[in-house]
Amino acid sequence: MFLNNPFSTISMFPKRLEDGSYGERVWAIGASEEDYHAWQQEMAAVLDECSLNELYTSAINISYILEWISKVKSALSKSDFSNILSFGWKETECAFVHNDINELVSLFQEADKNILMDAEDRAFYDTLPSEFTVYRGFSQGALMELSWTTDYNQAKWFAKRYKSANSSSKLLQKRWSRGTADRNSVGRVAKLCISKELVLAAFKDENEIVVDATKIQKSNIKLLK
Repeated sequence: MFLNNPFSTISMFPKRLEDGSYGERVWAIGASEEDYHAWQQEMAAVLDECSLNELYTSAINISYILEWISKVKSALSKSDFSNILSFGWKETECAFVHNDINELVSLFQEADKNILMDAEDRAFYDTLPSEFTVYRGFSQGALMELSWTTDYNQAKWFAKRYKSANSSSKLLQKRWSRGTADRNSVGRVAKLCISKELVLAAFKDENEIVVDATKIQKSNIKLLK
């Protein structure tokens, strides 16, 4: 059995000893409701002891960190919120899995760009012209998303990364039902001309451009061979 929640991806979790270390005994959190609730209480105690940095860099399952940010942002300073969003976005694969597009756009709009982007990122952002071309490599049907790049070869790499993607996955069905995915778009590169006004952030690594996907017109996207 496999679990996937904000704090664990395994069904057996080691029990914490009184000195804070972990012994050989485990909580069978995937098989026993009693163990699951006991593990929840133990995790609550662990999280209470974490610093904010420890919490978002190691305690939280990285695939859930953006969803977690959206839940706790009201309790964070704008500086902490922007730092954590930057970290979470750069470390997360397939951000759209657990997060709504509108919510992701909102997070970037609320962040302080001077904190969200480091000096290298801001220098990259400053070089962007008023209008330019971006590319998106996609192979799981997720076309109308936030993450694009100015580097065609980088987009091509992403298009090929999951070449054998299962096009019948529940994730794709969810995207198709929302009209944000193309059933025949496995292993393709998309090309789009955008104005700088649509850029929510720019990250030099992978020449990534975070685009306000809520304002993208699908008819303006060209699929390349």
